[in-house]
Amino acid sequence: MAINLKKLCDSPLLLEAIADLVKSMGTSIVIQDTKGRVIFGDESKKAGSQLPIEIDGEVIGWAIGEAKVAPIASIISCFAQKELEKKTLAHEVLDNYREITFLYDLSEKLTASLDIDELVNLLLAEAKELIKATSGAVMLLSNTGNTEELKVVSAFGQEWNRDHLRIPLDESILGVVVKNGLGEIINDVANDPRCMDFEATMSALICIPLISKGRPIGAIALGNSSPVTYTAADLKRMNTLAFQAAAAIDNAQLYQESCIAATTAQLQAEKLQQALRELQETQSQLIQSEKMSSLGQLVAGVAHEINNPINFISGNLCHAQQYTEELLKILQLYQQEFPNLTPALEAAIAEIDLEFLSADFPKLIYSMKLGTDRIREIVLSLRNFSRLDEAQTKPVDLHSGIDSTLMILQHRLKPQPGRPNIQVIKNYGDLPLVECHAGLMNQVFMNILSNAIDALEEQQKPGEIVITTELISHKPRLLATTGEPMSHDGNESVLIKIRDNGFGIPEEICSRLFDPFFTTKPVGKGTGLGLSISYKIIVEKHGGIIKCLSQPGLGTEFYIQIPLKLSIELGKNSAATAVRRRSPSAHRSGVLF
Repeated sequence: MAINLKKLCDSPLLLEAIADLVKSMGTSIVIQDTKGRVIFGDESKKAGSQLPIEIDGEVIGWAIGEAKVAPIASIISCFAQKELEKKTLAHEVLDNYREITFLYDLSEKLTASLDIDELVNLLLAEAKELIKATSGAVMLLSNTGNTEELKVVSAFGQEWNRDHLRIPLDESILGVVVKNGLGEIINDVANDPRCMDFEATMSALICIPLISKGRPIGAIALGNSSPVTYTAADLKRMNTLAFQAAAAIDNAQLYQESCIAATTAQLQAEKLQQALRELQETQSQLIQSEKMSSLGQLVAGVAHEINNPINFISGNLCHAQQYTEELLKILQLYQQEFPNLTPALEAAIAEIDLEFLSADFPKLIYSMKLGTDRIREIVLSLRNFSRLDEAQTKPVDLHSGIDSTLMILQHRLKPQPGRPNIQVIKNYGDLPLVECHAGLMNQVFMNILSNAIDALEEQQKPGEIVITTELISHKPRLLATTGEPMSHDGNESVLIKIRDNGFGIPEEICSRLFDPFFTTKPVGKGTGLGLSISYKIIVEKHGGIIKCLSQPGLGTEFYIQIPLKLSIELGKNSAATAVRRRSPSAHRSGVLF
């Protein structure tokens, strides 16, 4: 660090001291710099000895005069030495301040992020600003099986531009530095016995391990392709930088691991929650299925018990009607052949009103026969609805299933206090037999028709349910309002529409109708499984489509579409566990009305 002699001698304190000394000594003095320029005194009096003015043995000027001016030269040298020390101290203070500021700024930058990529890029950029280098890299420890190695995560310069560069800990300068936990300066890399091929491309190398909590987590290295001498000061600055960065990178790694653990735990919790929901749904569906099975067994049992005696009565009524007609004919013939009756016989005929009895008794037998026929129809409907013997698919008359369901629900269609009767309008198309699970389809009809009746029971105006069926060819059929294809891909299919004129369903509720356990009914009245099970029956068991189209105030319409013949895959799985459920939302649509 140079001292300006002229500036030093211009100091008022030094000038006054020199002037006083020269006066007291009764002599003169000339001070000049090393280039011969006069700084103090009269140049014409340059005579006598040249006494050096020096700092740490380096001459910075000359004091010219008699020998007795030697103390003045020493005083000026002392002043210069002190000035140098002040400048050196000031520079050290400034360097320390800059280092503290740098570390503070670096600490703020490092603690502001928990992203490892961002941190290592920042570390490398700061190191590049501190140390002259043509290449550099940040490496982190990685476990591959039972072997630890350094993996480059950020780099600049072509020396590090290698795909999947991994550095063994025992076979390179960098590996040994990390293993020993001590930074090193290698100013002659090529002659270092630990040097690997990629390291040999650099002339000088400075490498610092990244150590956090007493354990190495990686390293930072800077190199220069041209000869350069890295110093202990460079090593110190790099150590300071590495110390700050290691803790931040370690925290980021811990944060990343905790995020992964949290995500894994969250996914596991979601899986468990989903498994619990599926278990609850399956349990509820099993209970519901058991109830339906019990109901079917009860219905089938009642139908069987009623069927036997009613067949007996119905068969005997035919004979009774025949016997009655024959007896009345004999009685009429007897009256014609023997018109003169005894008084006792006339009294008996008058008492029983034989004429009325003869006219009314055949009517009575006929009405009894109508009643038994009606009971037989009801029994047949009950047996058709239960379908306990039809676990596999078979060709079925869907109209018969709908009619059987309506027969069971007939009591709910009749007028109730405060509510008129519910009219059912059937627009049946010409449908062939449909290959399906008859009992399951009846369950779908029961769920949808029951919901329609529930909706109509809440209003005062006359209720109306319109049931429409039609056969659809393989050519897609589009909804008039949405343009969405309704028909099932493949062969012909059957479309069943069940519409009511109730209050309708809001969109936010309509979109959730097929979700398990979702219900708008009061507690104890609805399980929220009817439509969910119906969805599974139509979509999963029959490969069909079920939609609910509704608008508040305009009623609700359910679309059910199933193929005329089941696919081979669905046929094979007809008796097996239901396949994975597709989202009901994929089969919902907008408003039809």
